[in-house]
Amino acid sequence: MNDRSRLEWLGWTAVAVGAVIAVVFGIQLAGDQNTVVATPLIGRQVADLELPLMESDGTVSLSDRRGSILVVTFWASWCLPCRDEQPELVAAANRYAGEGVHFVAVLYQDDLDDASRFLDEFGRAESASYVTDPGSRAAIEFGLFGIPETFFVDPEGVVVGKVSGGVDLPIILSTIEAIRAGAVPGEASTGETFQAP
Repeated sequence: MNDRSRLEWLGWTAVAVGAVIAVVFGIQLAGDQNTVVATPLIGRQVADLELPLMESDGTVSLSDRRGSILVVTFWASWCLPCRDEQPELVAAANRYAGEGVHFVAVLYQDDLDDASRFLDEFGRAESASYVTDPGSRAAIEFGLFGIPETFFVDPEGVVVGKVSGGVDLPIILSTIEAIRAGAVPGEASTGETFQAP
């Protein structure tokens, strides 16, 4: 190979390497839209919150649920992924009714009438607690980035998992079973989250 051929070969190699690097960085930048927003809550006690029930009198205290696995979801009627995950959450709550797993669905910055219509359309689990969040205190305590987001709390009251984006039945069931086995599921992302309009 003469010097000119070698220079041409090196030039084309440099162009190819540059293209590969651009593709890799492009994939990483595109992937940032669905990355998990890290939460400092993993490994910490869940906040001692008492939240009003959405459709009846009374409150739900998260600290009173010690001894049970808690699945705390943040949702709203205006959240499109929440429509897909609601039947999955209902199925999971029904599956674990009476088995030491409690679902708490926290309404995030939404109108109560719209939220009730949402539950009429997409379902509600009899064993789940649907609560409001006056002053967004729960959203602040959980470091909510957007919705839907789901947090998993072990029977000792320690936050052990978070999913950003919608959840489905296999994700919920596998996470609960991992907690039952003593694992710390950590954080995951399943898709986009949305801020309040």
